[in-house]
Amino acid sequence: MLRSLVGSEMCIRDRVSTQSTGKVNPGNVNPVMWFVGGQVSLRWLRSPWRGARRYSSREVRAAMQLLAGSSDGIVRRSLLPEPDQESAIFVNSEVDLARVKAYGFDYDYTLVQYNEPELNGYIYKEALRLLVEDKRYPAAMLDSLGFNPRFATRGLHFDVRHGTLIKLDCNYGIQPTAVTQGNQQLARHEARRLYQDRHLSLPEQAHLRAIQDAFAIPEACLLADTVQWFLDRKIAFKSEYLVEDVQSCISSVHISGAMYEEVAAHPDRYIMPVGDKLRELLFTLQSAGKQLFIITNSPYWFMDAGMRHLLGPEWREFFHVIVAAAGKPSFFTERRNFRLISTVDSRLKWGEIGDSFMHGRAYAHGSLRGLMKRVPWVGSEAVYCGDHLHSDLVEPARQSGWKTLCIASEIEDEVKIRSAPQQQMLRNELREVEALVRGISDPSQTTKQALELLQIHRAKLQEDLKAAHSQYFGSIFRTHNRPTLYMEQMQRYANLYTSRLTNLLHYPLDAKLYPRRVRLAHEKSAVLKYTGEFLPEL
Repeated sequence: MLRSLVGSEMCIRDRVSTQSTGKVNPGNVNPVMWFVGGQVSLRWLRSPWRGARRYSSREVRAAMQLLAGSSDGIVRRSLLPEPDQESAIFVNSEVDLARVKAYGFDYDYTLVQYNEPELNGYIYKEALRLLVEDKRYPAAMLDSLGFNPRFATRGLHFDVRHGTLIKLDCNYGIQPTAVTQGNQQLARHEARRLYQDRHLSLPEQAHLRAIQDAFAIPEACLLADTVQWFLDRKIAFKSEYLVEDVQSCISSVHISGAMYEEVAAHPDRYIMPVGDKLRELLFTLQSAGKQLFIITNSPYWFMDAGMRHLLGPEWREFFHVIVAAAGKPSFFTERRNFRLISTVDSRLKWGEIGDSFMHGRAYAHGSLRGLMKRVPWVGSEAVYCGDHLHSDLVEPARQSGWKTLCIASEIEDEVKIRSAPQQQMLRNELREVEALVRGISDPSQTTKQALELLQIHRAKLQEDLKAAHSQYFGSIFRTHNRPTLYMEQMQRYANLYTSRLTNLLHYPLDAKLYPRRVRLAHEKSAVLKYTGEFLPEL
């Protein structure tokens, strides 16, 4: 009955004219048909699309055929990357690039990509030296500790109470197989001894220190290694004090300028060679009339050294506005004045900057409010790209309606691992096992034994899937069945996310980026049936 009604509605829509209703089209509206008491009722709905009109099912099919290509030789428009490709841009909420007039960028880990093992290793080593020399930690730590690039990832949390690194799901639930104390992974029963309830309450969350970006990874590693060093030697310590000291030393590496000077002096060692693609992207955007701007917390002289290395001495010509030492996230919420920066010696000038920005000039400090007063576009017409969720992406969206794109380099490895045939087989087998045990309540002893066996096997499959990403913490984007807290925040605050900024080159500037339709738990899906296909022979 429903199918016949829908079919009738479409046919009637094709035939009904405005004249037959005795109504005049009020303009930019769409007629919609309802069946009310067996009779057709014509309604006019406002449409967000300019020039909206009535259309038939035949026209819809023809339009879809035109865009998708057909056997009749219609030339198909160039396809966007498939969502499972490493170069894809993943969509959390709809973005129409045709409406974007301005693209903004963070500098570190956005415009420039670093050799993470090299740079994080340098930060770790310098912070460890300061820990020994300034904080008077045992000198023996210098010879026995070293940076392990395969240990920590962003998205983790350090629990100050226990000296543990933990991985949380989107509801602050702890994944018990992703808990380390020091740099040693705790067994499931040990993790449950520390965290009887696998959920962290609001007061408990106050003791967490988030590992938010790539710069925080050496801090997490140094914290874990210091805790382990003390545990191995049975030296009593208070975890809160270790956190204070390590954070202080990590901050000193940045604030003192030591890291900036090291990278500026050896750009070939630390900066990834992405200059050609970056130049192509900036030229493409600029040629299309897009305004480009930078807002970074890094000092101007440091950014200038890196951009000269990538793009040459005329790099500023790409950008309408350049803001260094911005102090994000306060830049987006506080009121501060912009100050002009000398591009010769990087000193701040004392004159007024006026009511507009000078193209290619660099500024310091400032605020979102001051920026929006001096640009010709509104917030909804801007896309800002950055790697730090809370410093780069949260407030621009809240305060001014900017669209946001999160750069998460870990996506590349995530896609490679998930695409491996062995991983696909493991996921299929896990789904089969879960489909079998779901809802079974047979009290017989044989059934209970089978259920116990499959539950043990399910846990092993989950661990195998996790270990493919990292033996300690697994994927930074999901726990076994749920998004991690990091992924949940990315879904909330980033309209788009991708592994590299230059992935924008794969998309036309008028692309309509729509999210995938997500099936909710209560929405019907295909029921998996056991076939034995994925179970190895014993």
